[in-house]
Amino acid sequence: MDRKALVKLLVRPGEADRQPCLRLSANKFVPEAAWEALEHHEREFLRCYAAGTGARKAVLVGRSAAVIHGMWTLPDHHAAVTLAVPGKKPPARASWPEGVEYSCMGIPPVDVETIVCATPGDVLRVTTPVRTAVDVARLHGVREGVVAMDSLLSKKSPAEQQRILGELEATIGRLAGKKGIANARQAFQWCSGWSESAYESLMRVVLLERGIVAEEQMWVGRYVRPDLLWGQLAIEIDGAVKLKHNAEEVAQDQLDRENWLRKQLYDAARFKPKRILKDEEGCVREILELKAHSETLGPPKVPATRARPSKGEHWRV
Repeated sequence: MDRKALVKLLVRPGEADRQPCLRLSANKFVPEAAWEALEHHEREFLRCYAAGTGARKAVLVGRSAAVIHGMWTLPDHHAAVTLAVPGKKPPARASWPEGVEYSCMGIPPVDVETIVCATPGDVLRVTTPVRTAVDVARLHGVREGVVAMDSLLSKKSPAEQQRILGELEATIGRLAGKKGIANARQAFQWCSGWSESAYESLMRVVLLERGIVAEEQMWVGRYVRPDLLWGQLAIEIDGAVKLKHNAEEVAQDQLDRENWLRKQLYDAARFKPKRILKDEEGCVREILELKAHSETLGPPKVPATRARPSKGEHWRV
């Protein structure tokens, strides 16, 4: 469901009296039946939207700002909506609404943007995307920070990526000495413009934490480009959207590509996002075992390249 459709689900107090509803903020409610049909990320967006539009002076920060900006985040089913009041202490904890928390942080005007929403009277104040990515690393850790920074860089032109990297570096410099800034520095060192999903970013960081540097989006021939490549081991992360539609066809295509890779003397490992989240060590063990096996295969028939080759055998042949 797109975001405009999600916002249209919200009802005002008068309408909420006519049907069973959940209260998301002082003046935003959602019908219970509609809420039950939503996926987790859709619920999180509505919670952030409701809290943000209901806060006149506070600013959505960290993960909550990332959700509003549409940046990649890793799932957290217990995440509170996080707000900060620039230049002021947060309100007493006893007055915080359920599911909302306040962070004490200084946010200069340059790091805040105002979003006028389509719904009359609704205005969101959020940290800018760059400040948001830095704060995600500060507040939630290096992994989350890399995912957020990769999201900003993904599918941007080289010139745009350089501009974003410059802004990230400058923002991290401005926040020197702030709590968690070391996380932001590390996330900046590990961020990349090649990632195409949050889980590709996560897997790359899982490996980097263990001293393993895998190359991203390298071409093996003209028609195969693994998410990550470690020597002769191709690592693929299943995309939830691709698998949701035409799952049987997608699965057959995946098998055909992997069989072609093996003929070129590569090994292949494939992981679902849920497995990475629930069994990280098991994923790493499998990668290490397959990497050891790949080193016994001899030189690859088709070496990997950064640029896409002009010619090459199709894996469907």
